[in-house]
Amino acid sequence: MDPVESNTLNDTIPGTIAQLSSRVAWRDGMAFDASLDGFTLPLDAGPEAGGVGYGPRPTGLVLTALCGCTAMDVVAMLRKMRVPMKSLVVTADGALAPTHPRYFERIELHYDFTGTDLSLEKLERAVNMSLEKFCAVAAMLQPKAHLAHTIRINGAARLRVDETTVSFVPEAD
Repeated sequence: MDPVESNTLNDTIPGTIAQLSSRVAWRDGMAFDASLDGFTLPLDAGPEAGGVGYGPRPTGLVLTALCGCTAMDVVAMLRKMRVPMKSLVVTADGALAPTHPRYFERIELHYDFTGTDLSLEKLERAVNMSLEKFCAVAAMLQPKAHLAHTIRINGAARLRVDETTVSFVPEAD
């Protein structure tokens, strides 16, 4: 089949088994409506590029996608390990390259768990498996972005992982 005439990636990329589609439609200025899986999400540029606050910037949504992807992996793995977690909040801070294309050079993920009898070893295993094996968003970012993470349990001291260095970081008062 001629790739120009193809309507799907599955027709043009041998071995493709999964396909996602997204659509953006221009509204006005730098504002767009994005459609994905039946949901509509507003997008806008920053004010320096003519945005007016209609919605989040696409680059920031990459961090949101990373947080969501790894959080879902971690919850699924901890359920299988029978870890009695009460809550999980994942946040990400990203540093962009100074020149275009302004890709993420470094991303720090923060995993905040609450629950009783939480095993740091099991939490760390689930987070590492997500970031190293299962999270597709992390896999797409890692060729350019250095990923580091911290783990906090019930607001206590953090385990910080940065490449191969692991250290406990005391909580700030």
